Amino acid sequence: PASPRPVAGSHVTARGFGEPSNGCSLLTEALLTPDGQPPRPPGSTEGVDMEDLFRDVSGDARVNARYFCRALRLRGTVCSTRASIDENRLLQFTQGGHVVSVDLSGLGTIPSTLQQGCEVEIAGICHAEFVQDSVSSVFPRFKGITLIPRTDADVRVLRRPHLFTARLLFVAVCVLMLILAVCL
Repeated sequence: PASPRPVAGSHVTARGFGEPSNGCSLLTEALLTPDGQPPRPPGSTEGVDMEDLFRDVSGDARVNARYFCRALRLRGTVCSTRASIDENRLLQFTQGGHVVSVDLSGLGTIPSTLQQGCEVEIAGICHAEFVQDSVSSVFPRFKGITLIPRTDADVRVLRRPHLFTARLLFVAVCVLMLILAVCL
């Protein structure tokens, strides 16, 4: 049986197989043993504009490896539905046409105000995902960036969505048209 996931900031001893990955090393088939020390509070995070994640130092439109495996703080607008967030414990948010995923599986509770269209600030470890298309392929293909929050406080809702959404406006116009048709 799988052992429970350690709390963010916990001291553990990890034994496994080191595997190089773009920007950082991964430990595969790892066995984690708690050291018995109390969890330490998360360190500081670097506020980054999402546009910077997708531009390299020369300004070209590429994923910036400088941010991989670092604690970042990003702002954006939630594009996932609440049902999807609750079901998958995965959130996607966007800024400037770029989308970043957030793995919420390590959190105790997900804020109830977290819903599609709200502006959020999320802090966590930046993880870049790559996939190997085939065995003969030399370079893996970039799949996306996932932010992994360390505590419940790392997910903050800054502003709830506007009351007048396109869907609500459509329903209101339909109701008015129906009333007008009944009156005529």
